[in-house]
Amino acid sequence: MLDARDWKLDLEARRLILENFLASIAQHQYSYSPLLTSTPQSITFKLEDFIFDMGFLKSKKILGLIIGIVLIFILVPLVLMFVVNPTKQKTTGNVTEKAQTKILTANTELATFNGAPIYVNDLDTLALEQYQTNDAKTLNAVSLDNLLNTYVERKILDKQNLGDVSIEAAKIVKTTGISATQAKYQALREKFTTTAPKSWSFYSIDFWIPPTNADGSFFGGTYPSEQKQTNADRKKLVSDVNGALIFAQAEMKKGTSLFNIATQINKNYPTLSDILAVNEAKFNTSAAASPWNSPTIFYYDKTNAVSDPFSKTVYAMTENSPVTKVLNDNNSGGHVIKIVKINNPNGILGNYSDWLKNQESGLKIINTAILKLESTR
Repeated sequence: MLDARDWKLDLEARRLILENFLASIAQHQYSYSPLLTSTPQSITFKLEDFIFDMGFLKSKKILGLIIGIVLIFILVPLVLMFVVNPTKQKTTGNVTEKAQTKILTANTELATFNGAPIYVNDLDTLALEQYQTNDAKTLNAVSLDNLLNTYVERKILDKQNLGDVSIEAAKIVKTTGISATQAKYQALREKFTTTAPKSWSFYSIDFWIPPTNADGSFFGGTYPSEQKQTNADRKKLVSDVNGALIFAQAEMKKGTSLFNIATQINKNYPTLSDILAVNEAKFNTSAAASPWNSPTIFYYDKTNAVSDPFSKTVYAMTENSPVTKVLNDNNSGGHVIKIVKINNPNGILGNYSDWLKNQESGLKIINTAILKLESTR
């Protein structure tokens, strides 16, 4: 449906067309200019050519009929414009303007966070920082939602006891030009991201058997011995890996160093030398012993948390977990894992955004317009 502005444009165009047409009748020519194109054009020809030579007009009665049709063409939109008054409701973001302009006061409660109320005037300082006004109640729902999320994030960061970040914040101000307050919380966010993730320090003996082709040969084998494997050879390889894992588990329980365990596996199971790893790095007997006896650090990765047997096992382990053997899927090897330490056991899992979302579970939005916005995200 056309709005009022469209009706007016349409009416003006029709009025000018009629004026041109009536003037042309008096001068025995017809002229039409497309009024709504970016490059107006004029098509002019004699009325006699249009009416008599083309056979469209044979009498004055028909001429009157055409003039009547043209008048209807002009007058009907005029009548409809006054009878029908199309209206539109403007929207901003995903919330209607009517919803956004709901009367707010400084003491209007927008939400609660962990049971504590958040009022409109709690966002005034943030409004001045981000929208150059210290009166948050004048802002629409989209802006208030942004301020509310920032307000809650800062409350969460303030509770993390990350210490002084003034030096880091000063550097951020110098390089970005943002305000000191914004720089402070950016510095806190960066410090938290680098120091707060939960991680697992552990020792491991690892075997990975590559996939095979239909005939049992290794697919894209890295080592020459892999490329020569047959189906029968693969079965023996799987059997040797299981035997080596049992041996490694027993020795790790005794406290034997990983270097000595791996060296002994190479002697007992020479077929495994190409696929033996220590702390997830291919074992090299000619290297010094000390690097192999240092634990590796493993961080949470949600992409592996469900499908990868090794990752699922590590994530479930604690510092009190026994030395654990875990097999890969499809007879593709396995691991023996000994946890040394859980670093920052209450730290974040995954990235900062995922952690923050979990922390915001205590946020309960009361304002209807903001609630509608949040429901679309």
